Amino acid sequence: RPGKGPEHTDLLFAFPRPRVAIGLPLGLLVEASWVPPVRLNGVKADLFGVSIARSFGLGAGGTVLAFRGHTTLGTIRAPITCDEEAILDSGSECFGQPVSNDRFRPNIFGGDVTLGFQVANGALRPYVGGGLNVLHPRFVVSSTLQKVEVNLTRGVLFGGVGWAPTAGLELAGEVYSAPADAVTGRVTVRYEFRE
Repeated sequence: RPGKGPEHTDLLFAFPRPRVAIGLPLGLLVEASWVPPVRLNGVKADLFGVSIARSFGLGAGGTVLAFRGHTTLGTIRAPITCDEEAILDSGSECFGQPVSNDRFRPNIFGGDVTLGFQVANGALRPYVGGGLNVLHPRFVVSSTLQKVEVNLTRGVLFGGVGWAPTAGLELAGEVYSAPADAVTGRVTVRYEFRE
């Protein structure tokens, strides 16, 4: 629209998302994560994610095939339509308005398949995978209560490598892509508590 500047959807370069994984009988692994509602750079997220996975060894050599289902639900509040810069810009429709506190709900449901390997005696663990995400995002503009609702289905591709310098500790990097939308990077640190 004339006079409307860009939406601000990249307010945080990165944020931590702590996860807890618990092994269950039948080789199932359940993971849960939560981003607590703490405001950071104008963004206040209250997100909960859960997944359940099952892995299968494919013979000698440490090759593993894993299937996973996952969901991410919750709310993100942020000044997406009218941030501090926009309310000071006399050419913007946000000029003189209060900073917005727009609401976004990701509503993500999906499944994926991963093929992983072990090299260097298990110290390096490269993997590749793909899957399908069903997205039902909901966005509400705080000043007008205008709603934007879409239903999408997106294929995803990902790959990465984990490094296990010691028993129980793994550092990993991953590239995750929904080719129709975006590419993201992820860095993880995992520690396994053993009895």
